[in-house]
Amino acid sequence: MPSRPAPVDHGEHETITYKSGTLQSVLPVLLGLLGGTALLYAGLALTSDPMRSDTLRQCLSGALTATVVVAVLRRNDEVALAEDALVVRGTRHRRIPWTGIERLEVRRILGVRQIAVHTTDGRRAMLHTPMSFVDKEFDLKVEILTQWWQARR
Repeated sequence: MPSRPAPVDHGEHETITYKSGTLQSVLPVLLGLLGGTALLYAGLALTSDPMRSDTLRQCLSGALTATVVVAVLRRNDEVALAEDALVVRGTRHRRIPWTGIERLEVRRILGVRQIAVHTTDGRRAMLHTPMSFVDKEFDLKVEILTQWWQARR
């Protein structure tokens, strides 16, 4: 399920929060690991030492375990548009003042568009959310984020 902007009223100041959907976090990992397992299985089937069923089970179990780990690690990923800053929460917490943002860039990585935040100190932060993967509202979210930055820089 795509992350929708969630406006929150804090007195005079509104905050918009974007969160990753579980599907956005785990599906790429699961598909990558299952695809890799299928390629390994197919490659080994053509050799004199094919993959046995217990080894295949271990690979699939590993893929599912990795998917669960990613889901747990990414469950708190969110980006909040606050009046004074862009707040990025996840495994790390970062507050980037609007005045500290030099530019916003939409980058395509493996066919998925994400937002890169370039700061005035020369650093770049890739936002985990919003991202275009299974999110029909990605372009709207980029537009809203850009408007907030332009109005507050």
